Amino acid sequence: MSDGPNAVQVPDKRYARHLGYPDGRIREGDSGRLAERVRRWFGQHAAPWSVDRVLAIEVLGDDRMRLADGTELRSATLAARFREAGCHAVYALAISAGEGVDAAIKAHWEADRPDEAYALNAFAAAYVEERMEVEGFRLCKAVDGEGQMLLPHYCPGYDGWDVSENGVLAQVLDAPGLQVLPSGQLLPQKSMLAVFGVTAHPERVPSGQIPCTGCSLLDCRLRRAPFAESHPGIDEANPAPATPGMAGYAFPEKALRRWSTKQTELERGGDQVRARFHFLGSTCSDGGIPLKFVYEVHLVPEGDEYIIRHMCAAPAENHMGYRSMCSYQSSAEEILRLLQAARPLLGRPLSDALNWNPDRNPAGCICSVENRNHKWLMVLQTIHFSLVARQEGA
Repeated sequence: MSDGPNAVQVPDKRYARHLGYPDGRIREGDSGRLAERVRRWFGQHAAPWSVDRVLAIEVLGDDRMRLADGTELRSATLAARFREAGCHAVYALAISAGEGVDAAIKAHWEADRPDEAYALNAFAAAYVEERMEVEGFRLCKAVDGEGQMLLPHYCPGYDGWDVSENGVLAQVLDAPGLQVLPSGQLLPQKSMLAVFGVTAHPERVPSGQIPCTGCSLLDCRLRRAPFAESHPGIDEANPAPATPGMAGYAFPEKALRRWSTKQTELERGGDQVRARFHFLGSTCSDGGIPLKFVYEVHLVPEGDEYIIRHMCAAPAENHMGYRSMCSYQSSAEEILRLLQAARPLLGRPLSDALNWNPDRNPAGCICSVENRNHKWLMVLQTIHFSLVARQEGA
């Protein structure tokens, strides 16, 4: 289904988040004027589209499901979600901002206009994300009229579902103009493939799978649960500025405490402290595929300080979302080398992280040095906060 680019309105807050503004406000001045020019260009020139298809589930096994047309979707995680909710059918959906957007971004880069390229990339990603929510509401409304319930969308590249399965979904939908590379990357790049489970047993759907918690259409008459506004990847990495009383920390106490308890592991062995931080983010393309990286830091006490003796970072085991990052698509070996080579403050006291003020960008990926600096600042300050909190609680 093709329609005008203005059929879906991207909220400023969503656009601002993709631009890297954690407070959800587009800045005034040159940045604001550029953001508005990009929005107007998209409205005048982009050719977005979506395609959907509903298919019955014939077999729902432990690690795969077979659809009515014979297609097999291979994911133990997806099969478990659908089995728990008693799903009998799936809606497959493809969304794209259109190939003209890719061409325009490329043209900006070739003409040495990086700001325009970045802003258009951000808007197109925000558009696809918003379009997914709008299309999800449309499908939700359709099945609700039949006494059924739609589960939240799930995409290849999400936890437990290999991104290469994009090729399988593309065949199901036969979307014109959509290409899938062997890696699973989509062309046009600002595209997204997803499935929605359909169940006739709403009472079996766990609270975490009720789609309303991820839907911002607050006046919806079908709402079953309140909207949980925080974004699962990017917003976790982009908290508001530090609150008063947290001197030296670049993040608010609430965020540090949450990361400390939910995403940080501390282990003591002899005179060494091993800390492991589980970072959750998302790509800026393909509709925001979740990313998981594990950061490890070894500390040795020296006087009143902890000295950083070892630092490393790598994609989480069995999580392939990083393969959808634009930097990985252009140079897989190089971006992983850069991730592993980044060791800021190695050999220095951990407390130096409170005074470290590098150039940084809070986007959910690790593509640029500013992105990587931001992640390491999160990691080191959270570890420092964790150690201080434990000492105070001792």
